[in-house]
Amino acid sequence: EIHYLHLPEAAHLNHRSFALYLENEKVGNKEEDWNSFIASLPDNEPRFAIFDAEYKTEDGMNKQKLIFVYWLPDSVSIKARIPFASVKEPFRTKVGGLKEVTVSGKKDKTFDEVTKEIGK
Repeated sequence: EIHYLHLPEAAHLNHRSFALYLENEKVGNKEEDWNSFIASLPDNEPRFAIFDAEYKTEDGMNKQKLIFVYWLPDSVSIKARIPFASVKEPFRTKVGGLKEVTVSGKKDKTFDEVTKEIGK
């Protein structure tokens, strides 16, 4: 069972991230940064997560975007990947088609790399 969040309402809460598993969920606090968010994810289990990215563009403008994070560590077995692969697109549709970033390990992508990937 996937726990769905209604993103327009959830985006106005004082949380930085939402990490969802097929049976569990974690809500990060607003002070959480990208590194602590990634550190909180398990090393050998996939997750769908929503991260509230606040950053400055190259021209100095403040930006904020909700991004869909597909946490898929390289160590995850094929058997564990299948349920996530089968519900990824329906989940993304449910949360409004957010920009997607796939992360395969704790040191895979820095916050700067993520903001470049989602488009400054």
